[in-house]
Amino acid sequence: MPNAPRQTIDYDFWGNYTGKVDKKGRVQVPGDFFQDLVESDQEQVWVRKGIGKVKGYLEIWPISANDRLKEETKQISDVEARKRMLRGYASLGRPCKLDKQGRLVLPQEFRKLFGEAEEVVWLGIDRVIELWPMKRFEECENDLADGANAVKLEEKDKFTV
Repeated sequence: MPNAPRQTIDYDFWGNYTGKVDKKGRVQVPGDFFQDLVESDQEQVWVRKGIGKVKGYLEIWPISANDRLKEETKQISDVEARKRMLRGYASLGRPCKLDKQGRLVLPQEFRKLFGEAEEVVWLGIDRVIELWPMKRFEECENDLADGANAVKLEEKDKFTV
């Protein structure tokens, strides 16, 4: 008997919100983001350090998206390449629960990233949410905007606005 088609949820997180980390390392997830997660029965999220050229923030993935990524890596036929990818993702992250009040409790090792910073910036970027210490975000803000404009110019045939 053929397997039933797997139901996938396509998230569309979008926007910029500010918040605060409390003394217990909890941070309120923006209502729009939390609602999307709750509607899809996501009581846990995958939290990992941001990767790429820009560092100093966290990525927050719905568990279902992280599970899909793990499944999709099985398509990589080179075993060593698959291991490298999985190690990179697994070593930088871990599952974290959301509480009923819509807060994410940051694990101790991720709290270090925020230092004494209380203020944070949430960025919704398609299927992933980024959580930045406010100061770090402000340091990178112009570079992030310049990067977006550069991509838009390089790919101008794909944009009408």
